Amino acid sequence: MNLSETLKKYIEDTGWRKDKFARKIGTSPAILYAVLGGNQLLPLKYWGKIIEETKGAVTLGMLLDHRFKLFEFLEVKEGKNACICEVKFKKQT
Repeated sequence: MNLSETLKKYIEDTGWRKDKFARKIGTSPAILYAVLGGNQLLPLKYWGKIIEETKGAVTLGMLLDHRFKLFEFLEVKEGKNACICEVKFKKQT
C-alpha cells in the first residue's frame, strides 16, 4: 500500500476524525486532505510525528517513496522498523 492508502486505512481503523488527526500531527486538515487525495506531498516536518502517531503503520520508507515517487532511478526498501529504510539508485541502462 502507498502512503495515502495506508494513512486512510489507519485513520478509519482507529476511528480518528481526519481533522482531529491532522491537528494531532501538527498540520492543518487542508494539508492532510490534500495528502490523502494524492494532491500534495506531506511536508518533511510532519514525518516523525506521523510515524510516531501511527505507531509505525506509516513508515519512513513509505514517506520517502511518496516523496520521491517521480524519481524512477530511486528504490526505497523498508527496514526492520518504521524509522529505518534503505534508498538505492537503480542501475541506469
